[in-house]
Amino acid sequence: MSWLAMTIPENPADQSAWLESLLVGPDLGRLVAELRAVHGVDEPSRSLDAVLGRWADTVLRNGLSALPRENLRELLRHPRPTRRWAGAFIFARYQLPELLRHLGQDAR
Repeated sequence: MSWLAMTIPENPADQSAWLESLLVGPDLGRLVAELRAVHGVDEPSRSLDAVLGRWADTVLRNGLSALPRENLRELLRHPRPTRRWAGAFIFARYQLPELLRHLGQDAR
């Protein structure tokens, strides 16, 4: 078995799409465990809500590419095993737009 953490793209512009693909897949827990093994299990200095900050709504609508690189880097250094946020991300990015289309409304 290969490490997911070893597949992090070197180009920072590609990292957000890579992380999003793992957020919506079955391997998020495995990635969190690998990153904690590499960086340690110390608690992050900021909560997930603090890292997302004023970009939280934009990230939910447009994806992690809306998050500044330093904040994305912080998520990779101090992963937070949060199913609540992953669920909100999946709903906002993939299910809500489809639901609004069915209702005849625009998601943006």
